Amino acid sequence: MGGLTLKRLYEKIFMVDELKLAFEHPEKRSKEPLEVNPLDRISLRNHIREVEIGAFHSERGAKQRIQFNIVVEVIIPMNPDDDVDLIFSYDTITSAIDKELSLGRINLLETLAERLASNILSDQRAVRAFIRIEKLDRGPGFLGVEIVRKANESAISSKLTLPECLIVFISNELIQSDFTIELLEILALQQYPVIITVPPIFQSLPVSMSIFSKMRVALLAMDQNAWILSDLIPDVQVVETRTELEWAIRNKKVSVWGPSKLVMSSDIDFKENSYSVVDLTLWLAQQINTKDIFSMGSEAKGLGEELSLDSVLKSKRILPQN
Repeated sequence: MGGLTLKRLYEKIFMVDELKLAFEHPEKRSKEPLEVNPLDRISLRNHIREVEIGAFHSERGAKQRIQFNIVVEVIIPMNPDDDVDLIFSYDTITSAIDKELSLGRINLLETLAERLASNILSDQRAVRAFIRIEKLDRGPGFLGVEIVRKANESAISSKLTLPECLIVFISNELIQSDFTIELLEILALQQYPVIITVPPIFQSLPVSMSIFSKMRVALLAMDQNAWILSDLIPDVQVVETRTELEWAIRNKKVSVWGPSKLVMSSDIDFKENSYSVVDLTLWLAQQINTKDIFSMGSEAKGLGEELSLDSVLKSKRILPQN
């Protein structure tokens, strides 16, 4: 056996069979005795991208098609409320691919596979990643590599990060002005994705209300304002969950934050006035890759750089021109 113990031989056979089974139909996997207490699996199949990759001279200066098949074993908590933030998102896989391909030319599929595994397994819900990458245009068949990695075996510890974005607070006065649609159209033209935060819709609350009740009412009133604002033009969408927020940022969208769902699922320790739009906007800025914060209107004095409506309408921008 050349020093190969029965235990090691079994592990080799087991790993080959597991890798093969990872990409099989669930019905076939269910009939195999190798899978004991199988975990949930999230998959991306037959995902094709055109990239410049390869170590040979003939592969330089020309793009070729590569195909991704990725299966991720995940641990997902009980989710009776159908909360999208609790699940392992498909976007985590596609964003990892986008991230690694954007970093520059890669010679080896093996390198790309390792980096993808590292990015995917940086999510705490991911346990193992099965990755198959194939070149579709280099021969009569598909040329590829397959790897399987566990979370604690990831070779590269880089963290998938969000692109930079801008946060813009818009006051009730501006939401109800005649120039709101024009302002939203200008925000859509900026070079960075924009997250809009809004104050609660105008209302008066009983003085005797508890802090928690005031906070819940204030959050719901901000949600109302978010939906009012988003209804003005179709390109502005309300984002309520972390998944929606990250998708909007990665796709360079203008969105308006409805804070209730994300805030209530966080560990914020609410005290008097800690649910103000200023505090919540600053909290949001810490959760994402925020480049700058701007405020428009009198309801958030001191929140980032103050912008006047006139200057924005005139210049068509919120960042200074380089």
